[in-house]
Amino acid sequence: MKQTMKVRTLEPPVDFSRLLPLLRVLMSPREVPRMIAEDSDEARLSAIHGSYSPDADVVRVLEMNETATSVSAADTIAGFTRYKQLPGPDETGRSVVHLMDIVVIPSFQGKGLGRLLMNDAIARSRESGFDVLMSRTFLDNDASITLHRSTGFSIAFTRDESIIWRMEFVKTSPHDC
Repeated sequence: MKQTMKVRTLEPPVDFSRLLPLLRVLMSPREVPRMIAEDSDEARLSAIHGSYSPDADVVRVLEMNETATSVSAADTIAGFTRYKQLPGPDETGRSVVHLMDIVVIPSFQGKGLGRLLMNDAIARSRESGFDVLMSRTFLDNDASITLHRSTGFSIAFTRDESIIWRMEFVKTSPHDC
């Protein structure tokens, strides 16, 4: 059987319980002190719901299946991204979207799926007319640092245990052609 992949948007309100295996990776025991108060699925769901805004957040999932049929309940969600439009323009008047989460289940890591999700987030942000895509990684997340650098992000600044990344989109008008 052929394995197929599909990246799609989850319509609000998002049922984050479907993403618990990914939330366990995102908020792993190593990350718990930095992200949530306790190492439990309830705390993970509470944290993600607490930062989720159905009007501003876009959640995209990478689904894998063993057939070429449409998405079914048997599909495996191998990864997801969540990004949020920030309210109002930044200090330079530019519209900003923030990549809140990007995660791939460990058994699917090392196969380019994080890059696929990142490129999808970049393309959709650009197509939606945003001027800037921002993201954050912890200083000790080497894989994420490598991914951000290799996809064109630059370091905006570092703060505490984090790197804040920035990617600016160049808009062209028909007169520029």
